[in-house]
Amino acid sequence: MRKFLKWLLIALAAGLAILAAGTILLTLFLPLDQIKDFAVARLSETLRREVRIEKVSFNIFSGVKLEKLYIGNRAGFAKKPFVSADSIELRYAFWPLFSRQLLIHEVRLVRPEILVEKNTRGEFNYSDLAQPKPVKRPTVNDSPDATDKRPAQPPFDLLVSSFSVAAGKILYMDNSTGTSSEIKDLNINVSGFELALIKPINFKVSADIIYQNKPVPVALVGKVSLDLNRESAALRDTKLSIAGESATISADIANWKNPAVNFAVTTRGLSVDPILAVFAAPAGSKKTTRPGELTANINRAMAGIPNNLSVDGKLDLANLTFQKFKVDKIDAALTLKRKLARAEIKTIKIYDGVLSGHLSADLGVPGLAYSVSDLRLAGFNAAPFSNAAIETFLTGLADYKDLLNKVYGRLDLSASLKGRGVEPGDILVNLSLDGSLALKNGELKRLKTLAEIGKTIKSNSLQQDIKFGGLYTAVSFKDRVVSAKALKIEENDFKLYFNGGADLKTLRWVPGNRLTLKLAPALTSDLPKEFSLFRDKAGWFELAFELTGDLKKPFPRPILDKPFEAAIGKLKVKIEAKKVEIEESVKAELATKEAELKKEAEKQLRQFLKF
Repeated sequence: MRKFLKWLLIALAAGLAILAAGTILLTLFLPLDQIKDFAVARLSETLRREVRIEKVSFNIFSGVKLEKLYIGNRAGFAKKPFVSADSIELRYAFWPLFSRQLLIHEVRLVRPEILVEKNTRGEFNYSDLAQPKPVKRPTVNDSPDATDKRPAQPPFDLLVSSFSVAAGKILYMDNSTGTSSEIKDLNINVSGFELALIKPINFKVSADIIYQNKPVPVALVGKVSLDLNRESAALRDTKLSIAGESATISADIANWKNPAVNFAVTTRGLSVDPILAVFAAPAGSKKTTRPGELTANINRAMAGIPNNLSVDGKLDLANLTFQKFKVDKIDAALTLKRKLARAEIKTIKIYDGVLSGHLSADLGVPGLAYSVSDLRLAGFNAAPFSNAAIETFLTGLADYKDLLNKVYGRLDLSASLKGRGVEPGDILVNLSLDGSLALKNGELKRLKTLAEIGKTIKSNSLQQDIKFGGLYTAVSFKDRVVSAKALKIEENDFKLYFNGGADLKTLRWVPGNRLTLKLAPALTSDLPKEFSLFRDKAGWFELAFELTGDLKKPFPRPILDKPFEAAIGKLKVKIEAKKVEIEESVKAELATKEAELKKEAEKQLRQFLKF
């Protein structure tokens, strides 16, 4: 025991001696002021921004610390720092100190605050950092030393194996909309630089995204493998987590000069709202955007996609949520080549139904140009589906909420479409669609059009909700006019037929449409006798209308061609009967006169013979 304590004390004494020696060596030759000046000069030269460091300090355990970092914002933006941090910590290797070498192997940024700002022209405060540094050409007035000036060498050896950020914060300000959002408690750890050629680089990013005034934890953890000879990179075992839900991402990047990306994304439950909330208005704030602003932003984003970029990807997503939408499953394949994007939608399960089709989009066209072929919806729940379409595309209409919760049933749709634009107004102007639609086991909640007709003929049944087994029609959309051809609902005691369209630009019915209603005798038994002209031979009550006026308050103008034909037909029958009656009367009178004349002639003949 005593022997063990003896050796323990010797080891402790040796350790203290080594620490003391290291401290003495560092205080003798460590160039703290040179480190500070070098860091300021190199950052200023690289970023072309004002850079300040308040002071530099040293601790044998934690290393060199550059305290109170300040990096100025871009000219024309807020008078706030672009980046500020409590400190930059440079961790060193201990044993090289005895060879009078300072070897930095870890850089740590402590409590940084980063400002990401967008001005009213759509420019960001970091955009100038990606611009090439201007090259100063020598002039005749320059001295040889000025033209041959080389960057200062660092007062230490830099072999970074890891980089980290602790307790960071990112503030995003959009001056074009007057909104802001933030990311708190940002932590980043990247390690394995020194062995990147033979081993993957490990990275871990975590943060709290403020969404609806609540922090939502988000994390990204994975590995990146680099092959410099083949100019390729591979992303493996990467996991994106949002509030306990996660997605798995893998990707391969080949040929960095003409990049080709192959990726796959898999998830069994994920909400994308918190991610989008970083660049969206906070919950409850009123967002105002200028016309065309969204298009301009999309155009700028698409312009940043290289023409030589090619992408192939697969999506296998389940239980995906976005705002009020919930997608049960997405199985799709994506490709991108020369800014032409294509998507093969194998299966999207949403609203209790299934969607499939083929999508293509030209990202090089301003506002995007797109087309969809073989689009098929089967078994969709019509109520949430129609409500989502109204709340997405028709919010510009006055009292658009009156259109909500009007259609119920199971929807089947097949269509092809093409269009251009990303804003609701542009979508409606440029969209053209042709297809067919079927609504089964449906219900129409008190439509104003039928209710007005019901008031006219005093029919309570038309003023109530209408249930039916099936609705079938061909549909088209062009020049903001939606049209239905051969629309029909046929039930045991109710039939409806329609041909025509509605203009969504003027919010009025297109002239020339025709709505035909047929009601069974049992539903119209209490109608006045003057409506008998509107009944067919089987006793069905039939009315035809042209819908005119405003879409919200339509005026059904009666079309009376059939009742007139029926009335004229009855009048013709009466005239024909009277004609026959007159002819028979004339014939009888003529026969009587003829008989009288015959008798008179016979009488005169007898008298003549007697004579």
